[in-house]
Amino acid sequence: PRWRVGHRKDSVHVDVHPDQMAPFLWRTFWGFAFICALSGPAAGADEAACAPFTLTALPPDWACAKSKTLYLIRHAEGTHNEAESAEEARPTHRGVEKHERLFAEHASAWVLLEAATGARYRDPPLTATGSRQAERLFDEMDARSLHIELVTTSPMRRTLQTAHIGIPHLRGAATTPAVATDLLRERVGPYTCDQRVEKSSLASEFAGVDFSEVDEQDWMTSTAQEYGPNEGALLAERAERAVEWLLGRPEQHIAVVSHQHFLRALTKLSVDSPAGGLSFRNAEIQTFHLCERTQQPAATLPGRGPNLSTRALGNRERVGRPHAVQVAALKGGDGVGAHRHIDRE
Repeated sequence: PRWRVGHRKDSVHVDVHPDQMAPFLWRTFWGFAFICALSGPAAGADEAACAPFTLTALPPDWACAKSKTLYLIRHAEGTHNEAESAEEARPTHRGVEKHERLFAEHASAWVLLEAATGARYRDPPLTATGSRQAERLFDEMDARSLHIELVTTSPMRRTLQTAHIGIPHLRGAATTPAVATDLLRERVGPYTCDQRVEKSSLASEFAGVDFSEVDEQDWMTSTAQEYGPNEGALLAERAERAVEWLLGRPEQHIAVVSHQHFLRALTKLSVDSPAGGLSFRNAEIQTFHLCERTQQPAATLPGRGPNLSTRALGNRERVGRPHAVQVAALKGGDGVGAHRHIDRE
């Protein structure tokens, strides 16, 4: 047969006769383009297939107008993480009516509300444990000799500190540029740890960072909350804007230092990730590849062989197993123990 669709336990594969590869790709490409143009994912196309970009754990095997390698990093432990973990281990809300009401709505995160602890956890710094986690991140990145042309970071103290301690390209005589942007900050919710201090304060503390894309005041806390029933949609919209911003940068190898909720929203855009996105441990690094799609199927371009993975068809299934990424183990003891491997399967 000219083409055949097969199914294995963990994947769907498509085999196409080499003579028919280009016509097959053209039909597939324009078929999905037509579906997306009509009514988007609701018409049956995968949501990621309708986007003008693709985010994958493996290097894309189709043509890209632009491509980026992203090193996604979650910040190391902050004082707010420590406080919430302590509350989970030894709850303190019991017996106090006000605290019990807050706990009923926010669980252990009630301790991060202004009504409970004032401004104690506003834009919190790293703990001593968090600093050690960031040092382990440095060792990991240094051992891997990663090529990074730009460091982008959320303009929060914990991400900025993690970047300066944990990324070799920002230490010593390193000259790699660092840019802060509110596009990468944590979900904006009711907790004081979601608030940032004024830009001028951050600029004086982190003199080597470009804060030109950050406003002086934290207007997002008062006017752009992302908490509640629309949280997922609002975070997804900001994640897409962040991707567009990253695609507009001239650098190809970029570190992105951010937060749990935002990184989950960002990896949710990936065709390789679970539907709900990926969770990151403190100071964990994972590699993704960003591709701005071209209008020309890969097999018709010079140097492209007759290979077609299901990802090229917008299918969330994968052919083969994704590679493992070595990261610092951040659980047990002070969170800086041995190393572990995250397999994206």
